[in-house]
This record gives sequence, C-alpha cells and structure tokens, in this order.
Amino acid sequence: MKNYINFLTLAFFFLVITNNSYSLEKNSYFIGHAYGYHGNLDIPDKSLSNFLKKNNPNFIIFGGDLTEKEENFEIFKNYFKNFGYLAVRGNHDGELFKKIPFWRYKKINGYSVYNLDMNEDMIFEKKNLIKLSNTIIVQHYIWYLRLFSDLPHNLPNSTMIEKINYKIKLFNSIQIPIANSMYNSKIIERNEIKKINFGKDNIYLAGDCGAFKDRFSYAKTIFKSNTFICSGIGSGWANNVVNLNTLEPIFFDIDGNIINHECKETLGRLNNLVEFCLPIDDRADGLWDLLKKETS
Repeated sequence: MKNYINFLTLAFFFLVITNNSYSLEKNSYFIGHAYGYHGNLDIPDKSLSNFLKKNNPNFIIFGGDLTEKEENFEIFKNYFKNFGYLAVRGNHDGELFKKIPFWRYKKINGYSVYNLDMNEDMIFEKKNLIKLSNTIIVQHYIWYLRLFSDLPHNLPNSTMIEKINYKIKLFNSIQIPIANSMYNSKIIERNEIKKINFGKDNIYLAGDCGAFKDRFSYAKTIFKSNTFICSGIGSGWANNVVNLNTLEPIFFDIDGNIINHECKETLGRLNNLVEFCLPIDDRADGLWDLLKKETS
C-alpha cells in the first residue's frame, strides 16, 4: 500500500510539472541524433527534413550527432543556415566548435539554455549544475541513464567478489534498452546519481536516443525537482523530436507526417516515475512487453 501511495504521489507531481508551459516560441524543437540511422546518406535525415518542411520551426536545439561524418558538417550547416538553432557536440561531431562559435549559456525568448559540453568519458564539472535553475541543460550523452535503465551495464572487474556483486545487482535492475554502449565510458551508477546536486527546476535534454530499431527513442522522468529527457531519431519507425513548450514527443513517419503515439509509466529504481513513449505501431509491441516484464 505504501508503494502504491508513493506511486500516486509521484504521478500527481509528474502531471503538475510536465503541464507547465515554457516561454519559447511555438514550433520550437529539441532534435537528437539528427543524422538518423547509421549509414544514412541524407543530410539531414529525410524524415526530419520532411517534418521540418511541414512544421516550420521557429527555433531548434540540436542534441549532437549532427552528421555521421564530421567532414560533412558544412552540408548540414548550409541546410540550416536560415534556421535559428543552437547545437551541442556528439561523438560523431569531432571539433564542432572549430566550425561554429562555442557557446556555454544563451537566453532564448527569456529562457535560459546551458551547453553541458563533455568528452567521451562524460567528464564535466558537476558542481556547475548546483548554480542552475529554470534552465534547459543540453547534452548529447545520456549520462543520467540510470534514471531510466540499468542497461547497458558497467562491466565488472576480474575479482570473484566483484563478479558476485555484479550478479546480485542484476536481480534488482531494469533491463530497458534505450542508449547504446556509451562508447565504453564508465556509466554513472545510481548511488552516485543520488549524490549529485542537479540544481532546481531544470530540464535536462540528451540527444543520443533513437538510433536503433529495437530501443525506446523517448523517455522522461522527474528527479529532485528536475526533468530528464532522452530523445532522438534514427530508428526508422520511432523518429521523434521534443516539443520544447510541452516537453512531449512528436513522432513522425518518413514523409514527415505526425503520427499518433502512446506513453506508459513505470516506477524507476530511484523511486522516480518514468514515462516511455512510442508510436502506435506493431513494432512497438515487443518493447512494451519487455517494459511490462522488467518492471512487474
């Protein structure tokens, strides 16, 4: 009964927070993994360019991996030259800020946007987060992955005790496929996540979800009064951008047509309510079954 009451409390809190309206212009989007699926020759991804033609953006925040090959960035830059946008770098973008001016903090229509730039080891100054409030914090890597899932795992070291502890940990883990292997970087585990001061009433946006067909391409949660989202395109069937005023996903097909979606909620391992969303499609059935199995 106690867990049920906690769940209802979190659900109410989640509803109140995510129903807020932000001060960005209509048709403002967060776009993760803009180059789409691996090996895609279209810059940007065809479904994304079709979506933007039909839903003319007033402002865009790109969550990294703008092009698969960094030498193709000029094609991307030329395509978006008449759009208002900010971009953070992903692991495919190389020395992005030698090609465009580096930015750390911007004011957009009265709303604060912060570039949490980091390297492949996800090293950044966590103490800087303490100072931030009511800010959109943008990054490519989903370093706060453990708010959503325990997959992929940090591999254990070689001692017998470490291997045993690793096996025990798996019994209390959520195996929901969202991100990839995190480029062999060490993933920040739940005990460390608990200790981080994330600031107050911030929105964390990560752009490295969606590049695989068999993974959730949108996930959202509330933790310590902050909203955390991961989104992106590249799955071929669950491509989405985030509406920056509602923080809800907008799913679309190859022709850029908006398609219906559904969301389901579950309780995470940090007592946080997690929302996963997918288009209404037969290909979603396996992921919904997995979600039910892992969180039942």
